[in-house]
Amino acid sequence: MDRLVRIGDGELELERVRREVAPNACSRLGCLWVADDTSDGAANIRSMLGPSTYLAKVHIPIAIKFTKADRKFFDLFLETGVVEYAEKYWSEQKFGSTDSWEYLVEGVIESTSDEDIRYIKENGKTIFAAIEEARNV
Repeated sequence: MDRLVRIGDGELELERVRREVAPNACSRLGCLWVADDTSDGAANIRSMLGPSTYLAKVHIPIAIKFTKADRKFFDLFLETGVVEYAEKYWSEQKFGSTDSWEYLVEGVIESTSDEDIRYIKENGKTIFAAIEEARNV
């Protein structure tokens, strides 16, 4: 539970920084997160949510706002509380040599796969439980 409180506090502080340095960026508090449809994108999501996380392919037909951010700055901000990392998260700068981009979307996403829709309908109730178990929450 302490971990979830720490993450929640970090999200609120990150939102405060966003309002100061990137007020036109998507708010993490009310957006959809997507990643590149590449092996790096899949590895990025699985490193956050666990190795057995189901990944669905989506299309973004409408994006009112779209923000590209390197989640490694977010991780560093959570670990250290150093505001500079939060500012860099919102700057769309890349951290290091590996791709760890996440895309924040205020808009609409659509599934591109009937199989993904079926999987989510059948397993939706257990998806979050599996994520929590994988992350030892």
